[in-house]
Amino acid sequence: MGHQRPLQKIKAVYDSDPVKYETLQQILLIEKSIYGSEWPKVGATLALMWLKRGLRFIQILLQSLVDDERDEDNPDLIRINITKAYEQALKRYHGWIVQKVFKRISCSTPLAANGYDINRAPSSNRFSSLLTADASSLQPATSPAPPCRV
Repeated sequence: MGHQRPLQKIKAVYDSDPVKYETLQQILLIEKSIYGSEWPKVGATLALMWLKRGLRFIQILLQSLVDDERDEDNPDLIRINITKAYEQALKRYHGWIVQKVFKRISCSTPLAANGYDINRAPSSNRFSSLLTADASSLQPATSPAPPCRV
């Protein structure tokens, strides 16, 4: 689930009564009284929790790229960064099937910089290279992505 759906759910609650739901805290407190024992696993509260989890995933992924973490055997792949972010931010909230689906999807993650070897880019840091490199300075990757075992 992307960030759009949780934002839409939260906005829908707010739009239903902007005076009553003026802040996120008011939404949470009112939903807690409305839903009782089902809270916080319903409504805008649940959407807010998933939004926070998704943002945490992005934070860990970006930090991993900034820290230049990589698989030494396959330095062009960002799979290790995505997997780290998933395991730390989202995995515990997913059931067995979704975890397997994620693992399968992560096997098809692109090479860094859309198939270009950013190790040949002007900056030594992969993340900085992605942000600052002129696309013409990037060289095509010389080898295909290695197979992934699921």
